[in-house]
Amino acid sequence: FQRVATPAGLGGAKLTSLCYGAGSLLFTGSGGGQACAWDCLRQRCFMTWQADEGEIGVLLCRGQRLLTGSNTRRLRLWGVAAVEALRSEAQASHTTHSGACVILEQEMVLDGAVVSAAFDEALDMGIVNDVAFSADESHFATCGEDGSLRVWSAPSRELVVQFQVLNQGCSCVCWTPEPATLPPGAGPCVAAGYSDGTLRIFRPASGEMERKLRPHGAPVTAVRYSAHGHVILSAGKNGLLAVSNPDNGNTLRVLNDHKGAQITSLQCVAKQYKQFGLEGNEMWLAASSDRRVSVWAADWPKIKCDLLDWLTFPAPAYNGDGEDPPPSLAAFCPTDPGLVVYTGYGVEKEISFYSLARKRLYEVDVETEFLKASHASCDVACLMYDASDPQSFDYCASIYKVCSRSSFTHQ
Repeated sequence: FQRVATPAGLGGAKLTSLCYGAGSLLFTGSGGGQACAWDCLRQRCFMTWQADEGEIGVLLCRGQRLLTGSNTRRLRLWGVAAVEALRSEAQASHTTHSGACVILEQEMVLDGAVVSAAFDEALDMGIVNDVAFSADESHFATCGEDGSLRVWSAPSRELVVQFQVLNQGCSCVCWTPEPATLPPGAGPCVAAGYSDGTLRIFRPASGEMERKLRPHGAPVTAVRYSAHGHVILSAGKNGLLAVSNPDNGNTLRVLNDHKGAQITSLQCVAKQYKQFGLEGNEMWLAASSDRRVSVWAADWPKIKCDLLDWLTFPAPAYNGDGEDPPPSLAAFCPTDPGLVVYTGYGVEKEISFYSLARKRLYEVDVETEFLKASHASCDVACLMYDASDPQSFDYCASIYKVCSRSSFTHQ
């Protein structure tokens, strides 16, 4: 049994916590918020740093990370990978170092003082593949490469329930649409796609899996409920699209229009199609890695689905040194489902707008699409333009209606 004096830099503060690190390292926390690293073999402190503003009551070390918890309600995760090298340096110089090599990686403020903590390997989320919010935005779901599907409370960010599938990666997730649009007796469910080509439907309220579907022979890359919840649309890595009945698990239809190219995004919206000469009350789209977008009109109670439009966006050959090109992403405009917004790898880094009614790329009129009437007829307008491009000011100025009293302010 030996006694060792605490460093003078603690100012007389008492040690309030300790934990062992790798090898012969020992970490201690003090009542003044200082953390110390000790060499147990030589019974000396070789590094101190200000880890908190209050008393550190919790210290945990796991690998190259140190967790501190204090009465200031803070949990802090520190990277201490360089501490071992600093110990060797301190042995030669016989000096005590500050914590310049310690890195604060994460911080969380809790509701009260931290009195205990533990690392849990089961909650290691690993790589998160997808995130989806419920229709009322009260919850969100995450899915991971480790096969986990987690449902969280959005206001508190607390884990509500977790579903685990062994030996499979969970690649995509979606919620049922708004309860008012669901069939009678149905409740909010979460559908997830897995690397074995299956879909699983879970009910968070009961914590149970409702149904397992097998619509694909390849990993599932995207999944969405239809706008009214009648069917589930899913896509495989091989480009095949499947339409499934969530009530009995039957595959109603398989579409091979995108075959050979991975589907990167799916979206469904409610819309009538008389303006396009088609019957249906829903519209959905799929975008694939070959920069193609298909737009469909559907009447799912009648198992009716017609191709409305097919878009192809050109791009030069991709030379990414073995890396995949940026994904092709497409979505309907929230204020006008007849307008498709697309972005992906192309000649330019840009966002394209396509009008389904006009059958052409749509040039957005800022005046009519985004400005209020009061803004369009304002007395003073502030324009942002590229000073290196003489034509950019003329273009920006042409968007606005200029009254006789108008003046433009520019830099």
